[in-house]
Amino acid sequence: MRFTLHFLFFTLLSYTCHAQLTFSEDVNNNFLGVSEGEQRLADFDNDGDLDLLFIGYAEQFSAEARLFLNDGNGIFSETSSIIEGVGYAAMDIADIDGDQDIDILIAGQHSTGVSTQLYLNNGNATFSMDESNDFPAMMNGIVDFADIDGDGDQDFLMAGTNATLSEAITRIYSNDGFGVFSLTENDEITKVYQGSSDFADIDGDQDVDLILTGTHGSLFNSYTALYVNNGSGKYSLMENTNLIDVNISSTDFADIDNDGDYDLLITGSSNFSLSSALYKNDGEGNFIPDNESDLVPIIFSDCALADFDNDGDIDLMMAGRKGPIPDETAQLYLNDGFGVFSLLENQSFIGATAGGIAVGDVNNDEKKDIIITGAAPDMEAYTKLYINNLMVSVAKTKWMKQALIQPNPCSDFIQIIDEDSRAIYELEIINNIGQRVYYQQEIPATDVRISTTAFNPGIYHISWLLEDNQRKTKTFIKQ
Repeated sequence: MRFTLHFLFFTLLSYTCHAQLTFSEDVNNNFLGVSEGEQRLADFDNDGDLDLLFIGYAEQFSAEARLFLNDGNGIFSETSSIIEGVGYAAMDIADIDGDQDIDILIAGQHSTGVSTQLYLNNGNATFSMDESNDFPAMMNGIVDFADIDGDGDQDFLMAGTNATLSEAITRIYSNDGFGVFSLTENDEITKVYQGSSDFADIDGDQDVDLILTGTHGSLFNSYTALYVNNGSGKYSLMENTNLIDVNISSTDFADIDNDGDYDLLITGSSNFSLSSALYKNDGEGNFIPDNESDLVPIIFSDCALADFDNDGDIDLMMAGRKGPIPDETAQLYLNDGFGVFSLLENQSFIGATAGGIAVGDVNNDEKKDIIITGAAPDMEAYTKLYINNLMVSVAKTKWMKQALIQPNPCSDFIQIIDEDSRAIYELEIINNIGQRVYYQQEIPATDVRISTTAFNPGIYHISWLLEDNQRKTKTFIKQ
């Protein structure tokens, strides 16, 4: 896999690419501003484009949940939904019952109390409240889906506080494959709140490991821990990692230096200091501090790692507070291909804190756009969409048209294009432990786009049958 990634990277470098990356604030949509919440761009109605769901507090602590459907060109229309608005909220999405649509797990404070609720997608962006599970009510926390036990379905982690703020809750639930969850025995995982988490296979043993940050014990006791998976969903603490302890934080795994393993970004409050720390993986799950990039230290933060300039490496979008109130910021850093980031100058994004970032191609132009929510320096809550106006050279456009699968790595979708315009009749996607995660017949088309928002981060193998009975197989990475 390291050879494949390096080959891809240097192939990209062999083409002349003069990119000018700029963003413009969207003027076609008017979204309610929220903070203390989360947002997701995903294909909730299965029509091939990215819709928008956000939750959080609006004015006067009104708890909100709003779902907007995309017309395919980045024009969003609000649709009615039974999803209850919450603040101090956590949310994640996945296909939890294997029916090829995206379900939603939400925890937080609403008008009458605190809850953790699963909403099942009926296939058309209408939802039903799940009646099969009973999860503890939680706020000030996180929920995070992943295939924790390697059986091909989506399990999840939850970590936060109960309704009275008297107890921290950290639990892992295993999915039976049909969306019924059972509590696992993972007592070694520390109870935290006001934190963040991410899953990735950091040591190359084909299971997902865990980074967990937050407040442990007293209000100002920041904490970071790395847990290694034994292959069946049982986690053990990795000792002596020397990772910075943070709370009110953000954590993200991604291959930032194109060497085939997952590196780590951590931002947040570290014992009353603001921090942004990058660590590079040695390939065996040991993380080495990297100080080559000058990143703004932030708290109440969120980060998004994605290829914004379409050059084949992972860039970095950050939002949070960089100093005393009001000192909110949002900045985009571009990757040089080896994991060194430099600030994209002369761009203006709304500075936001206690919110989040969502990234995706909302107008189907093969460029990553950005949603930012949160409280700005004027103390108002905002939800802003920024459109990517990337201009690329003819040489790069030619390469993009010749590519068989793109983008790679991907986050929201993978697209298959046959360079000889042969129709694709059948395709399947297999994860790295041999489980089929997607299958489609009777397409036929020369250009097929598949949503990957419900896939776990990791390595996948995609195979498709062409009209002349040739079969092609490629490997891609889901971020």
